[in-house]
Amino acid sequence: MLKGDFKFSLYICLALLWTQYGGAQSLYTIQDSILIYSLLDAADEKDFEGKIEDAFLQVKKALFISQEKQMRRGEGYANLKIADLLLKKSQYENIKFHLNEGLRIGFEIKDSLMMGLAYHQKSQYLRTINEYDNAILALRQALSYYLARTDSFYIAITRNDLGFLLDKKGEYLLSINNYLDALRIFEALGNEKEVSNCLGNVGISYFRLNNKPEAANFFKQSLAIREKIGDIKGISTTLGNLVTLYSSISLDSALIYQQKALEYAERSGIKSNKAQAYSNTATLLNKQNKFSEAFQLQEKAASIYLETGDLNKVASQYIQCANLKDNMSDSIAAERFFEKVYSIAWDQKNKPLLQAYYFNKANFYRRHQNYSKAIENLDLNTTYKDSLIDEKTKTNIEDLKLKYETEKKNLQLAKLSAEQKQSELEIDKQDKLIQIKELLNLKNRQHISLLEKDQDIQEAKLQEMESEKSMQELLNQTNTQQLSISNQSIKILEQEKWIKEKQIQKQKAYTQMFLLALLVAAFIGFLLFNRFQLKKKIAEQTILFNIRNNIAKDLHDEIGSTLTSIHILSHVSKQSFDQAPEQAKEMLGEIATQSKTIQQNMSDIVWAIRPDNEKIEALTARMREFAGKTLEPKNINVVFNVDEEILSKVLPIQARKEVLLIFKEVINNIIKHAEADQVKIQWVHSESNYQLQITDNGVWKGSLGSTGTGMRSMQERALAIGGQLEVLPGQNGTQVNLILPIA
Repeated sequence: MLKGDFKFSLYICLALLWTQYGGAQSLYTIQDSILIYSLLDAADEKDFEGKIEDAFLQVKKALFISQEKQMRRGEGYANLKIADLLLKKSQYENIKFHLNEGLRIGFEIKDSLMMGLAYHQKSQYLRTINEYDNAILALRQALSYYLARTDSFYIAITRNDLGFLLDKKGEYLLSINNYLDALRIFEALGNEKEVSNCLGNVGISYFRLNNKPEAANFFKQSLAIREKIGDIKGISTTLGNLVTLYSSISLDSALIYQQKALEYAERSGIKSNKAQAYSNTATLLNKQNKFSEAFQLQEKAASIYLETGDLNKVASQYIQCANLKDNMSDSIAAERFFEKVYSIAWDQKNKPLLQAYYFNKANFYRRHQNYSKAIENLDLNTTYKDSLIDEKTKTNIEDLKLKYETEKKNLQLAKLSAEQKQSELEIDKQDKLIQIKELLNLKNRQHISLLEKDQDIQEAKLQEMESEKSMQELLNQTNTQQLSISNQSIKILEQEKWIKEKQIQKQKAYTQMFLLALLVAAFIGFLLFNRFQLKKKIAEQTILFNIRNNIAKDLHDEIGSTLTSIHILSHVSKQSFDQAPEQAKEMLGEIATQSKTIQQNMSDIVWAIRPDNEKIEALTARMREFAGKTLEPKNINVVFNVDEEILSKVLPIQARKEVLLIFKEVINNIIKHAEADQVKIQWVHSESNYQLQITDNGVWKGSLGSTGTGMRSMQERALAIGGQLEVLPGQNGTQVNLILPIA
């Protein structure tokens, strides 16, 4: 079975966007993201080649860089890959730790794929330690997180693993149904490796149903694909299945496959593959009556399976050991092995294993001519067999296979139909091109006809112009006669012209006066506007001056008081160094603490005055960073929710500084006094204000009228920026609300 190889390169683009837009306060760069995901991809490649140790080196580098650069997504995927490799090496000690880290980071950054993969790998671990019901539950949880649109590959992997577990529980109908669902997805994705894996699993189910021809067909299809893509681990597993199958059909074929299986098992380095190869070789030696050699290999295979924790395989090997001991005339040893088989099968409630136990036990009693015991065990075998496989189950399985093959044929028919339609469209396209050419020819002919008509019209216009010229000559003669009459009218017109000129001069004078007045008004407006700008600039400088004074006062108070305290502690520790070294050591520790505190406070003030931190988004990132660094080491779970609508809103310098200091004071109070294990932080807003709500599930130890220095300081800071601070204690914890008016 495939454990699940992760392909992280698909998430490089997501990481780049996160670095540029979502990770402004993170340490990692785009180059760091590319390096981390390339290391994870390299680990996958080494794992695919069976080089587990090389894969470990790559993924550990990715984890170290992710932690150093504070890249949470890379850290989560690296932890999941380490868990996957530990499982393949059968080193179970630290698997839970890495799985839980991956799951925790997935929930923290809301990465649905990471959460799905974490539950998926948890199922593989539970399956290895034979907790099948919990493993099935974990797979169904994984399916609830995978997204059908983007995670179809992982959905198919999960369906495949679910089919494997249901097969182990004897639920063959549900098992094959899940295998075929996975096979459809992998074929659509063109993933040959996973197609071969599914084909092999379907072959195993048919083998359990005693349909060996169909089982051989599926195994060979799987082997052909695995050899094509160079899947060493898969080739080794499939060869082992073919050896088991042909052991009861053709010993010569089984020997050929077994020789290849041993070679690939050694190359893969996988313990389970080696154990399977030993078991298959023992089966062949048994058929050659080499019982002693077969027993040694069978016992060796059982010890490997016991080391990996696969109790079902251990029980199967014990059955073969019992039969071999019986063939070696050691019935007492055979009975002991049968008792071990029954103990494992009964503890695991494994019906197929109980069926195999009773069947082999019946044969054992038959060989020893204890027919009553043989019949009793054979009846029990039949009971379990009938409970697992009935005619309806076989019919349903065949229906599923027929449905799958029908769907495959329908897809091929649809493809042929699409190709035929494409050809028809091409023919139709050619017909339309011919029609277009004919229309163009017709248009050209019509254009020629129009040109001929235009020429006729031009000739008609020339004749019309000659007629108009003749008429103009007649009009000129008439005008000469009227000229004498016009001379008398000229004198009258000159007088009217003089009167109009006087009126125009008067109008110009009025216009000039109006323009002069307009210029004066514009000049006055310009002076007033400059005066307004100057007043505004003076007001802004006054505000900046006040902010600088406040920051200087904060720095003076904070640094002055702390330096005074450090000076006193240094002086006292120096005097006490010889007489009371322990006390001096405590004072030096206090000096270090106060130095760190003043450094952090100065960092907060410098951060607040930087213009690129003016948005609530930047303030939220700063608060999230502080909460993570202070609460998580105290095992306090942090939930951070922010209304996306307010992330782009701007807060003034003074407001940013005071909000950050109030927030840090509340978080420190929770750590010191509340005894909480969960803190919920959220930004919300209404039409008139923003609200920062900090809620813990601890114990309120103060009073509503408290006048302590911390509470009074927070109240004063809230009032200084026009806000309001509320403390709401309750039976299930305390809520602190900071209400800020919207400017």
